[in-house]
Amino acid sequence: MELVLQWFTTEDLAEALDTYRLPITGSKAERIRRLTSLGISAAELLDGYTTEVLRDACDRAAIPFTGRKDELIAALIGCSIAQASVTVAPTILEPTRDNVVACLTAIAIPRRKTQFEDEAQALIEAELKTRFELVRGQYSVGGYLGQKIDLDIGNGKVGVELKLGSKLLGSSEAQRLIGQVTYYSKKRYGKNLVVTVTGSRDELRDSLLSELRSFIEELDIACVFLEAQ
Repeated sequence: MELVLQWFTTEDLAEALDTYRLPITGSKAERIRRLTSLGISAAELLDGYTTEVLRDACDRAAIPFTGRKDELIAALIGCSIAQASVTVAPTILEPTRDNVVACLTAIAIPRRKTQFEDEAQALIEAELKTRFELVRGQYSVGGYLGQKIDLDIGNGKVGVELKLGSKLLGSSEAQRLIGQVTYYSKKRYGKNLVVTVTGSRDELRDSLLSELRSFIEELDIACVFLEAQ
C-alpha cells in the first residue's frame, strides 16, 4: 500500500487519516505509515476518495485516467504492484542502539495493538526485520535465571524490552521492569538496551511512567515511548 499512497498529496493523506480518526500531522512518510498500519486493503482505502482525487493521483503516476472510479483504483494498484517488483529493498542497517531507536520511533502503533503485549511485539518485530538482520523474539540472555528479552537484534548486539503502558500503571510491573533492565544490561547488553513502552497519550503522560522513564535513562538505557494512533 505504501507505493500506491506515494502518488497522493499530504492533504489527501490527511483526509484519509481524519476519516479513520488518526492524527493528521507529520511528514508524508509518517502519514503513509499510519494508514498502512490500519490493516485494510488498498482498494478499500482508495474507495474512500472521490473520482477527482483518484484522477489527480493517476496523473502523478503517469497513468491514463479515463474510466470509472473502480477502474482508476485498479490502475493505481496495478501500477504500484509493477513498481514494487523492481523496487530496491530497504537498506539493511547496522545493529546499533541509535539505529534501533530511530526505527522504533518511526513505527506507527494502532490502538488495537496495545491491548495485548504479544500483538504489539509482533508488529514491532516485523517492522524491525525490514531494517535489520537477525531479529529474534524471546531471546535468552544467558545465565541460570533463564531470563529472555522480548527482542534481540544482531545476535546479542542490541536488546529491546517491550511493555504496555496500561500494564505498568497500578501494578508491580514497573518494579519488575527496573529489575529486568538492570539484569539485561549487566548480563549482556550494557548500554545497547532499549525499553519500548506503547500506550495511549494519557497513559504515556502519567507521572509514574514519566518517573520510570527518567530512572531508566539515568541508567544510560534508551527509553522509547510509542503513542498509539
